[in-house]
Amino acid sequence: MRHKLYRGWQMLRATFPLLVFVCGALALALYRCPDEKGYWPIALIALGLSVLVSRRPAQSAQHAIEGMSDQLVSVMVCAWLLAATLGQFLREAGLVPFLATALHDSPPGVFLAGVFLISSVVATGTGTAVGTILLVTPVLFPLGATVGADPHFLLGAVLAGGAFGDDYSPLSDTTIASANTQGVSISNAVKDRLKYVLPPAALALVGYLLFGGLTRNTSQAAEPASINAVAFLMLVPPAIVVGLCFARLHILASLLAGIVSAVVLGMITGIVPPQRVLSFDPDALTAKSILIDGMSRGVGISVFSILLMGIVGVARHRLAASMHSSASSDGLSKAKAEALIMAVTIGANAVLAHNTVTILATQDIASRLRRRSNLAPLRVSQIVDLSANTIMHMLPYMVTVIIAVAAASKDVGLYGLSSINPVRAGLLNLHSLGLFMMLLVVIGSGLWRGSSDMPSE
Repeated sequence: MRHKLYRGWQMLRATFPLLVFVCGALALALYRCPDEKGYWPIALIALGLSVLVSRRPAQSAQHAIEGMSDQLVSVMVCAWLLAATLGQFLREAGLVPFLATALHDSPPGVFLAGVFLISSVVATGTGTAVGTILLVTPVLFPLGATVGADPHFLLGAVLAGGAFGDDYSPLSDTTIASANTQGVSISNAVKDRLKYVLPPAALALVGYLLFGGLTRNTSQAAEPASINAVAFLMLVPPAIVVGLCFARLHILASLLAGIVSAVVLGMITGIVPPQRVLSFDPDALTAKSILIDGMSRGVGISVFSILLMGIVGVARHRLAASMHSSASSDGLSKAKAEALIMAVTIGANAVLAHNTVTILATQDIASRLRRRSNLAPLRVSQIVDLSANTIMHMLPYMVTVIIAVAAASKDVGLYGLSSINPVRAGLLNLHSLGLFMMLLVVIGSGLWRGSSDMPSE
């Protein structure tokens, strides 16, 4: 009994900084934090508690550095910066307004289904849910008022599309993390994942078509501005990136190829003037570039992730001994192991408020459960990735929900409202709801469990 109490106390000490972070994240959600940079102070305070309030601060500091300098973290940061840069090209080219013109004057249900499809295309092409939300919300949210769409349903559809891309895109940080942590190639993971994500996507599409028009808004926004039809060509760079990823080229090489093609195509078509590629302002002693603007958009989430991985690094070392001593080497049924992996991933995501960090933080547990139950690495990577993209895009204190609400805040008056309810907007993310239902079906029935026994590399 005393041993159990001591172990419980050790686990509380190890996770206390994470609990502090959760409380801070909830407060940020309550006060409608404008972007992910608002998480920096909370993460820094929690990191300080992890290191300084310990018996061996120097050792804890080293564990924090090890967590922040993990090779996968470096890959994630590079992917965020480069994907954000590619997204900046799509933004300046006017791709989203071009796609949105087809939805003007559509019935609300058709409009919301179109919003989901556009967000899914952008998220799959850029690999970032955050970037997708920042890219499409300023265009589609005010446009929704012209067709009488419900603003909460609209933001739910944007979040749903972001969740689809976050889950399926080979450029996505969660795709990269869930594959690499289980020793699976990204191309195999993406090819196998299609059968997992299509049913939830179809469910979401039908849901927005059928129920999106039940609540109409009578406020009207201004007519959409004129668009450049050449913007459609900017779908080529993300298509190049996706194609190269399927050809098993390294994700960073694929993203760099996409950015180079975006620069060349943008300059040839005139969408990106030469001075936007690089220019100098001697008076202000600064350089200006679309590349600088794009990478700047990825800084917030990168710094936040690095700080959070420092906290996780300390917690993982403190919990390692108790987890090892309590771990059993006995066999475990495949269904039970998958259910535990899902529960651990979703539970950790609720605490960490970051799906990629969650995957990195729980990789040891997922791998241990995989070995005990003799599950295929590919199957585990799918369970982990699907689990990480459920509540991440639904709970009101998650980064994507906060950013979606913040991005829509300046146009909320078009709908005759003073603010957006983040709880309602998150719960109307029908794709993430579908992912959770899909998880229950595939784990409970064992669907496709045997088909995952393919080579990982």
